[in-house]
Amino acid sequence: MKRKIILLIPLFILLFSCRKDNDVEDLTQTILLNDLTVTDHSIVLNWSKVQSKHFVQYTVARINQWKKFYGCSYEYDTVAIITDQNTLSFEDNNLAESPDLRYYIMAKIGNGTAPIYSNVQQYLSPKYKILETSPFDVIQNINKQTLYFFENGKGSIISTYDYANDTIISKIKMDSLIGYSYLYDDGLSRRLIVPSRENKLLLLNEDDLKVSDTINIGFDCNSLVANNSKIFTLTNDGAFSNRIYNINTHQLIKEIGGSSNDRLFLMPNSSTDLINVTIDITPPSIYKVNFSENDVYSSLGFSGYDDRPIDNLIFRIFPDGKYLITSNVGAIFSSDLTFISQLPIPDQYFKFSDFSINNDGNQIYAGGSGDKSIIEYTFPEMNISKIYHTIGFPFKIFLDNDYLIVISNRERTDIYYLFDIYNYNDANNNEFIVEKIKIK
Repeated sequence: MKRKIILLIPLFILLFSCRKDNDVEDLTQTILLNDLTVTDHSIVLNWSKVQSKHFVQYTVARINQWKKFYGCSYEYDTVAIITDQNTLSFEDNNLAESPDLRYYIMAKIGNGTAPIYSNVQQYLSPKYKILETSPFDVIQNINKQTLYFFENGKGSIISTYDYANDTIISKIKMDSLIGYSYLYDDGLSRRLIVPSRENKLLLLNEDDLKVSDTINIGFDCNSLVANNSKIFTLTNDGAFSNRIYNINTHQLIKEIGGSSNDRLFLMPNSSTDLINVTIDITPPSIYKVNFSENDVYSSLGFSGYDDRPIDNLIFRIFPDGKYLITSNVGAIFSSDLTFISQLPIPDQYFKFSDFSINNDGNQIYAGGSGDKSIIEYTFPEMNISKIYHTIGFPFKIFLDNDYLIVISNRERTDIYYLFDIYNYNDANNNEFIVEKIKIK
């Protein structure tokens, strides 16, 4: 009996070896995912068949390029699992709301063979235009329903985006670095006034961005505002950094002392009151500057600290000029710079990225730098009345009648370091979209 068993062992080994050779899979085979077929409400995928007797399933995977864990890889959604080896198509009619979707097929093989992957196919939604830009500031021209993007990253560029038709209508590359600009309306026309680091101010047409006039000032200018035919500038001359020019005659009207590395904001409903916020001083300081009718200068202000923080990058003045709101904690001040309160936040980690206030001053819309949402607050009660979800992370927020115009970034951003006018590193943060969200 022992002899028979011994004789059977070589035969068993031979049979097992033969079966193993027949089961070897072609590890070089791939799946070809064909071009996507797009309909009004769905995307159809077609792919090549996997040749394997140990086939288990196809997984249809979808990557939302605008959905990502902070600091981690992109998430993918399992759209479908198909166990029929001969089923080689799928219609995705539950599309994710995203400007950029990527699809691929993964085949699972059951004998320990590694999964087989297809190529990736991309779908760009016509509903959104992805803007490759790294702006340090954005200005709204509500009369034209346009946005001006200012960047100092890969060259100093100004772009005009028509948010009514979702298209870029003009773009200009500057010869030097640019500063914080201002859209000036003299009642007859509007012009964009841009401070150039070539010691001059450029006046650009609001539509095609062509230079219509130039004011040579002899100093670099970081920030300016304009009102009543006057341009108020901050230059790099330590002795007289605050200079006032006549926009028509180019004449220097007044020069006074002050800090050059500041940012100016014009107080609404006033021809003489400005807000001056320091940029490169910690903690930052804020001043209310008054120029009387004969251009006599006076100011009042203070330095910010923890319970009343200030930030020139996150700074909005109420339309009636009675209040202002600033910083990533939503600090609110009266027009005489008296601290009032801070906006309540949904959780302890929430940080604001920008604000917009309606014309009546009774609603504040606040975006989060690390949260894909816009929060609507009542004012002065400061209650959360509604939350609007966004596709990207809000960077800048504007209002146009019953719509929020939101410039959203694909990546989660730290507002303090990525978009400062002095920080020109735009790596990994150069994809934006403009979202239009109905609020009523």
